[in-house]
Amino acid sequence: MTMYAMAYTQSKEAIAYMSIPLRTAADIGALIRERRQAAGMDQATLAKRARVSRLWINEVEQGKPGAGIARILRTLAALDLQVRVHDRKMSEERTARASQALRRLSRTTPPPPPPPSPRKR
Repeated sequence: MTMYAMAYTQSKEAIAYMSIPLRTAADIGALIRERRQAAGMDQATLAKRARVSRLWINEVEQGKPGAGIARILRTLAALDLQVRVHDRKMSEERTARASQALRRLSRTTPPPPPPPSPRKR
């Protein structure tokens, strides 16, 4: 599975977009730890925001399997992360179709005119 994480500022502007493959509990834990540290938060502060215990945060960051998805989602939300799941096969097909369309377009569309040359004084 690939997770798309979107970070937002207080005013809800998108500030970062990243694609991170999450295959194991350790991957999720590493993401949580990195984002928590980048935000300058300690485990206790994150635990309070996510409504979980500090021990739970510690265990998740260490890659302990079996963490409940609801708690994971609350923790990611407390770090201003949003999860999106994407179908790799469908994405590959869309990318191929888009590439084909761009190639067709480039063959049928004349190139843009060159920019005007600067005036000499």
